[in-house]
Amino acid sequence: MSAQVDDEHKSSAAKPEDAICAVVVLGLATLILVGALGIPDSSYSNAVLSPRDFPWLIGVLLAIAGAVMLLRNVSALLPNRTRSTKADGATEDVSGPGNTAQNPRTLGILLALLLGYILVFVWLGYVLSTFLFLLGATMVLAPRKPVRNVIFAAGLSTIVYFVFTVGLNVLLPPGPLGGLI
Repeated sequence: MSAQVDDEHKSSAAKPEDAICAVVVLGLATLILVGALGIPDSSYSNAVLSPRDFPWLIGVLLAIAGAVMLLRNVSALLPNRTRSTKADGATEDVSGPGNTAQNPRTLGILLALLLGYILVFVWLGYVLSTFLFLLGATMVLAPRKPVRNVIFAAGLSTIVYFVFTVGLNVLLPPGPLGGLI
C-alpha cells in the first residue's frame, strides 16, 4: 500500500515544465562538453589540471543533473497524466493552468537581477556585484529571512572569490574593493 501511495505522489509531483527544463540543461551540458573539446591541453608538462578540466567537470555535472531531473519528470510528458487521486479519494486535475511551477513576476525579477549583475560585474567587481545579486535573489525567493540572506550572500561571494583567486589563481574583477581584499 505504501509503495502505491509513493508512486502516486511521484507521478503527481512530476511537472512538464521541469521535464522541458531538464532537456534544456542536457542540451547546455552537451554544448559545454563539445566546446571543451576545442580547448588545448596545458603547455606546462607538470600541470595537474588542464584548461579543459573545469569545463568538462561542469558539463558532466550538468548532464547528470539534467538526466536526474528528466527521469523524475518524464512522466509529466506522457499523455495519460491528467488526474491525480488524493489520500481522501478525491481527484484533482494536475495538468491545468493553475499548477504553474514558477510565478512569472518572480521569474521576471530574477531575470532583471541577472541582467543587472552582468552589466555591473566588471565595474563593481566580483565580490560586490555577486553579493548584491545573491542578496537580491534570496530576498525575492525568501523575503522573511533577511539575516540569513545577507550571511549567505556575503559568505558565498567571498568564499568563491578566494577559491578562484587563491586556490585556482584566476583573476576576477576587484572593483572598488580591490584594495581591501
